[in-house]
Amino acid sequence: MTRPMGMLFLLLLAGCSGNAVKVARIPAIPEIPSYRPYTNAYKSEFDYFRLSDKKSFPQTNAILFTGSSSIRMWFTLSNDMAPLPVLNRGFGGAQVADTVYYFDSVVAQYRPGLIVYYCGGNDIAAGKKGKTVFAHFRVFLQRVESNLPGTKVCFLSYQTAPVRVSDAAETAEYNRMAQELAATDTNLLYFDLLPATTGPGGALKPEIWSADRLHMNQKGYALWTEALKPYLTGLWGK
Repeated sequence: MTRPMGMLFLLLLAGCSGNAVKVARIPAIPEIPSYRPYTNAYKSEFDYFRLSDKKSFPQTNAILFTGSSSIRMWFTLSNDMAPLPVLNRGFGGAQVADTVYYFDSVVAQYRPGLIVYYCGGNDIAAGKKGKTVFAHFRVFLQRVESNLPGTKVCFLSYQTAPVRVSDAAETAEYNRMAQELAATDTNLLYFDLLPATTGPGGALKPEIWSADRLHMNQKGYALWTEALKPYLTGLWGK
């Protein structure tokens, strides 16, 4: 997903004025020094979160889903996962570093009992290597441990959309590294969604994609629900 034109204008203006450090004055994440937040990119979605919270603040100790547009566009999440207490705080276009930068507002303040995480495809589509995306995800885990000690993170394996087939190798590397870490980190869980969305030959099922071939349709979310809900129910009952 492209960044808003407003941010492009600010960058051009800074360059033309001879003061290219204007954007750089926005704080970076110490562990991700090249990162600069695009503060206008998610304004409408964060405004919605704030308005929703003001009307009725979500219960603590819920299952919080966060990540990019595949989470944001899971509009039936609450019904699909009922009676599990879930909260959707995905935001479209998010990269892993964004989930770190906005951690307090999209994760920490809700004090979740479990975090379900699906993010990384936009990073790879933007040219990042799988190992770099994974390194950023490690920073997210550090935020969880520092702010919500003992809270488990369920990493959902990332699937390569049909329009991003060239990203498949880096996506697989990102998934592999997350799965290996989950084998040794008791607070990280790895859940592989690919068996639910691929056919016998390993190719993603064509019928689960919307017209843009980037986002899933309701058939795709139904498959996710069928696979993931029993797993989360088992975790929640422990």
